[in-house]
Amino acid sequence: MINKQEYLRMLEGNRGLIEMQIEGITDALSLLQPANGGNCLRWVLGHLADNLAQIIRLLGEEPAVEANSLKRFARTSAPVKGDEPGLPSMEEIMQVYRQLEKQIFEKIGTMYESDFDEETGTGEWKGSLGWKLYFFAFHHHYHIGQLEYLRNLAGLTEPLI
Repeated sequence: MINKQEYLRMLEGNRGLIEMQIEGITDALSLLQPANGGNCLRWVLGHLADNLAQIIRLLGEEPAVEANSLKRFARTSAPVKGDEPGLPSMEEIMQVYRQLEKQIFEKIGTMYESDFDEETGTGEWKGSLGWKLYFFAFHHHYHIGQLEYLRNLAGLTEPLI
């Protein structure tokens, strides 16, 4: 299973990939809709930030930043179909993302490797903390992969990695 240093290095790499994929994407471009349905880039970015808020809760804390605006991007939320009242900008989402990431770094920095083996949850969501963090990492990677396609949709097709 992944250890805490590897997990933190992966989180940092994820942010780097996200920043690379959204560079040059305006708020208007972030609302372009895929032709066959699905979520726009702004929803995916907000969902990634919401994912970090969920990780913080999994670690037994509440997000230190106001994460209410992220509820719009929660799992099973309706797709963002265009600009709407209260919809955070790309920059606002990334500011929250960076603050949530920092909180995760600080919390995991105080943990022991053995904490990753601790069993938590009930039913289908029962498992070690390490497994749950791994699951959130997989989920994060899935959505990071979507950013490249949505970037291409916006007409930015140069290879980044």
